[in-house]
Amino acid sequence: MLAWTRTAISFAAVGGVVLKKEVIPGLILLALAPTIYVVGRLAYHRQARLKLVTATIVVVAVVALLIALAHS
Repeated sequence: MLAWTRTAISFAAVGGVVLKKEVIPGLILLALAPTIYVVGRLAYHRQARLKLVTATIVVVAVVALLIALAHS
C-alpha cells in the first residue's frame, strides 16, 4: 500500500513541476495523483488488475517525462 501512496505523491510532485511550465499537462498530472491512489488501493487485492494499473502508470509517467523534456 505504501508503494501506491508513494506513486501518487510522485505524480503530484511531477505535476507541480510541470505546472510551472505548462498549465494543462500539469493539471492533468495533478488530477491523476488521487486517481492513481484510489485505483491502486482497489487493485491491491486483485493481481490481474494490479498489472494493468502498473502498466498504465508507466505509460502516463513516460508521457509526462516526454512533455517535460519537450518544453524544457
